[in-house]
Amino acid sequence: MKSICVFFLLVGSSLLSLAQMPNFNFPDTNGTNHLFYNSIRDGKLVILDFYFVGCGACIDVAQRLHEVDKKYGLGNEGLQILSMEVQNNPVEAVEEWESSLPGTYPVLIGDGPWNYWADHIFTEFGGSFPQLILVKGNKDNPSDNEVLYSSIGQFGASGQAALEAKIDENIVQRSIGEIKQASIVQLLNNPAKGFLSFKFSNDLQTENIQFELFGLDGQSVQKWEGFDTRKDISQLPTGQYLLNINTDANHQQTLKVLIVK
Repeated sequence: MKSICVFFLLVGSSLLSLAQMPNFNFPDTNGTNHLFYNSIRDGKLVILDFYFVGCGACIDVAQRLHEVDKKYGLGNEGLQILSMEVQNNPVEAVEEWESSLPGTYPVLIGDGPWNYWADHIFTEFGGSFPQLILVKGNKDNPSDNEVLYSSIGQFGASGQAALEAKIDENIVQRSIGEIKQASIVQLLNNPAKGFLSFKFSNDLQTENIQFELFGLDGQSVQKWEGFDTRKDISQLPTGQYLLNINTDANHQQTLKVLIVK
């Protein structure tokens, strides 16, 4: 396990730089790899959240990022959050830490996040933890990306407001037509009673597909993977839910689901 040396700088809550973020490809706690340039394709925004297990100041930031994630569609409406655990803790330790937090976004692990932070973030921005970087992609050339916002340490309500203002100024709003083209799964029964019934797109080309069902409070209530066309949800109470769908080919979709008894 690496020891973390924290560098304190006299900085404001928001830092801008002309730096462009290089590509990376790191696994998350579920074993799914995330290619950064895929995440920022088509001009999308990505928040990189650098933190480590046991970081007290990271808890408040995680809670605020959870609110941001819910507001902007849980990774499916032009903004994605990628959390980066920089201490190379075992996956079990990361999952235990994350279980006490309301995060709804992937947590990337291994040696990669630390090396990326040390080589490209600290050298450009300095910093301590947690540290946030908001990046906007370029649809024609993902390497020609732009850093819109950087925050070091606890950023509070004012920092969250500043971050959301930058997101609102730069987020790419997809049209209804584009959303339909991005559809990879059709939910055949909505409202759903007792089970969910799916139809998969004929154009879907992937070896695996992951599903995660969230309550409107952002809490994950059920996870599964695979191409079963029917999923039992009889144990869930009546209410509205969000179903987040991801494939190994980096396709993403979110469905609003009404479950009734």
